[in-house]
Amino acid sequence: MNCQPNELCRVVHNEFTALGGIAGRFVTVLKVELNARFEPSWIYEGSRIVTSTGRVVQCIPDKWLKPIRDPGDDAVDEMVRKVGKPEGVPA
Repeated sequence: MNCQPNELCRVVHNEFTALGGIAGRFVTVLKVELNARFEPSWIYEGSRIVTSTGRVVQCIPDKWLKPIRDPGDDAVDEMVRKVGKPEGVPA
């Protein structure tokens, strides 16, 4: 799973046009809900997401979420990891 309980996450994807506009939103995930269609999904806290048909979305699939985490003091920038640190340049 991508997320952990009580974690701030960004919605990075959605497959339904009826949910249009939820990609890019931030929610705090609270509890896993085992949904037959999108296992696992998260019950979330934040602005309620309402579909174009007026249905309130109760949970968001884990695969649509990316957690926002503190990388810590020893984190390495993604581009430095991909191409390496330039010679003679302090970190």
